Amino acid sequence: MANLHPVDDELVDAGIDDQPQRFPLESKLGGWVEIRPMSYGDQLTRRDLAMKVSAEMAGRNQSQRMDLQMVNVETTAFDYAKCIVHHNLRNPRTGRAFQFGNKTDWFGSLDPIVGQEIDKYIAQKNGFPEVDFTPRPSDGSSLAMAPSPPRQNSSNRQ
Repeated sequence: MANLHPVDDELVDAGIDDQPQRFPLESKLGGWVEIRPMSYGDQLTRRDLAMKVSAEMAGRNQSQRMDLQMVNVETTAFDYAKCIVHHNLRNPRTGRAFQFGNKTDWFGSLDPIVGQEIDKYIAQKNGFPEVDFTPRPSDGSSLAMAPSPPRQNSSNRQ
């Protein structure tokens, strides 16, 4: 019977490099966030969360726009809790640092420009497509997916 498992010296590390990266905020002079990437398991959980919220909304016969908004809130809360490991941003309501793991702490008081910039860095760190909040004059919609960077063919990777 052939050995199906390679010997230890043939193994290649396929774990996540979860070292956080510091991003200076352009929208707040002196502000910064440290963001870590999600594990594959976290990304699967995020997808499940989005699908669960979407299915719940569809069951209530809500509009797709409401569905999209609800999924966005819940996935953003998940992203912030999982990815933001350190920052220097103060909540003006409490006078303390934002608690990004607690949606009720940041949801009603985070500057939307800062939030969108943090979203951009989380997307960049995790390979998610970025969301463009610029209104489109042609159809009046408020959200558009920015094009994803081209993926490398596995045969082109080194």
